[in-house]
Amino acid sequence: MRDIYNKLEFELNKIDFNTLWEEFKRYDFAIYDNENVYLKDSIIEKDNRFIGNTCIKYNDEYLAIWYLESIENIDIELLASNIVHEMFHCYQLENSINVKNNCYPTELEGLNYPKSNGIFQSRYTESKLIIEILDTDDMNLAYKLFNNFINLRYKRMRNNTEILYEYLMETIEGTAEYVGLKSLKLLNNQKYIEKYNEYYDIVLDFDLYFFNIRKYAYFMGTLILLAIEKLNIIINSEINNSTIMEELFIEFKDCREIDIENNIEIEEKYNNYIENQKSAIKNAKIELKTEISGKYIISGYDPMNMIKIDNEILHNHFVMLRDLDGEIILLKEKVITVLDDKNIDNIVKYYKK
Repeated sequence: MRDIYNKLEFELNKIDFNTLWEEFKRYDFAIYDNENVYLKDSIIEKDNRFIGNTCIKYNDEYLAIWYLESIENIDIELLASNIVHEMFHCYQLENSINVKNNCYPTELEGLNYPKSNGIFQSRYTESKLIIEILDTDDMNLAYKLFNNFINLRYKRMRNNTEILYEYLMETIEGTAEYVGLKSLKLLNNQKYIEKYNEYYDIVLDFDLYFFNIRKYAYFMGTLILLAIEKLNIIINSEINNSTIMEELFIEFKDCREIDIENNIEIEEKYNNYIENQKSAIKNAKIELKTEISGKYIISGYDPMNMIKIDNEILHNHFVMLRDLDGEIILLKEKVITVLDDKNIDNIVKYYKK
């Protein structure tokens, strides 16, 4: 693990972070396994602060962390770019109180993202427009396509303000993924091209993340920023109360109606997606037979692996709860939490094996 850490240091030292995003700087990082955490100058025993791949506060400083289940077949350049992604979250949190208090999406509310076939029909058209912008050499056409994209996005938000969660995710996670991808370009251009092409496939594939708003935002947010970069559009590098989309609306929307072709496959895939979510929770309730009632607040979770139907959330990997006495309950297993009908921040019971 120490050898891997040193190799990551070597790769990260090649990067001028300010060229990735204005005023972005390098942050300390840690890699860890199930037993130990490897920091720059020390090794400590793993504790509950180190969960997932993220940014945490460690000794009053922001720290990017990455979990390594195995040290076999690690691509150091790709891993370094992933750590840059987490470092950008450190930058977001350190440099903007507004992001922390107002702009960071509320994950639990995001699980209520509008379940509507029409939203995904529009999203597919938007995705194709972004791909066309990135593919064309005709800059006049690219600007026209971008204007169409903005008008579709604005119409979606005008008709349903809950769409803002998607735009928030693209602003937070999309920018971090964009910066991570640009760092990979500096480290290995061929791997950058391969990953860039993967994003093309992902945003148009109904069987991957198309109906998973959070996961999809990583890739769509990145491609939007690459389109903005291609068009030489200047956006505010500081993360403030608005989202990237809202800033673009100010300059580019003209409220023209854009035709959306109804895609029967999307409708079928969407219905299957919803049914699969319902089945997953139904099957988990059969498997998880221990019911524990009480009053809890969710204080930690894996947002990439949660689904919600009505007032029940299935956590596939782990969840961290806090009871009324402040005691932390870490459940590293599949769990269903049941929300209070009157307050989604409160848990009234949970199920485990």
